[in-house]
Amino acid sequence: MNREEESRIISLRQSRVADLLAQGYTNQSEIAHKLNVSEPTVSRDIQFLNRQAQEKLKIHVERRIPFEIEKCYTGLNLVLKKAFEITNLENAKISEKVAALQVVLTTYDKMWEVILGRPLLKEVIDKFMTKQKQLEEAANEIQKEREKDKERKRLGLTLE
Repeated sequence: MNREEESRIISLRQSRVADLLAQGYTNQSEIAHKLNVSEPTVSRDIQFLNRQAQEKLKIHVERRIPFEIEKCYTGLNLVLKKAFEITNLENAKISEKVAALQVVLTTYDKMWEVILGRPLLKEVIDKFMTKQKQLEEAANEIQKEREKDKERKRLGLTLE
């Protein structure tokens, strides 16, 4: 089996693990049995899926959300501009001008919601980055413990 096939098989298995987790399977032993693989394999797949989810969330929080907020703000500015154009038309009916002014007021409210949401977004990003750092530190600690366990096992210092 070449690397490409092996990579495809691993990817399919990881997708299947993700499907089972989404279906409520939480016991790694049960998942391993269902997929006819070892528990350590399932554990590695879950770790991979967690890392992948963190990366996707990081991209979403750092790039996608600010971009969508900026698009929203730009769109609101366009609505505001058009509404003011209507209020300044000399041949527009009073009812049309009043409706345009209502749009202006509503748009300003929406703009404030967007503006006030920006600090909240920064707070969310900061919390996310802190959590990510904590997860990385925890993963490093787990790795150190595993290495210590391997060394203890190699020296025959473990109870089994």
